[in-house]
Amino acid sequence: AIMFQPLPHQIQGLEWIEKTMSNKSNRGFLLADELGVGKTIQIALYLKSNRIEGRPDLIVCPGAVVDTWVREIKRIKDYPEPGHKPKICVFHGSGRKSLLDESNWDYVIHLKLIPESQFRPDYTDARKKMRDEPRHFLSSIGEL
Repeated sequence: AIMFQPLPHQIQGLEWIEKTMSNKSNRGFLLADELGVGKTIQIALYLKSNRIEGRPDLIVCPGAVVDTWVREIKRIKDYPEPGHKPKICVFHGSGRKSLLDESNWDYVIHLKLIPESQFRPDYTDARKKMRDEPRHFLSSIGEL
């Protein structure tokens, strides 16, 4: 099996995260970069290197990226030491409470469901206006 090896920019990002979090006055950080350069890997590596035995790491994310988190966590399972297979709990669905009965999870991934109106209020307002006042909406589009 090929062992995972982070790319140089991912190592640099991980070092920045560790330096930022070593300052006790910091309560967090924002990691923003282009799509597909390894932000999830960098966070997963940070979580893995700062594990507290017996306590799972909680990851709260939109449902669209749950599979990405699971895949990336599985990719780093052997980094830096081979042999550990992470236990991942996706906390979602009707049977989710029974998942917590098992206490030795390494990661718990919780889906954050956000109403569309919170992140796209203009779009939601436009849809409502189109439904309630279709002629007004269509004439507004014609003015564009």
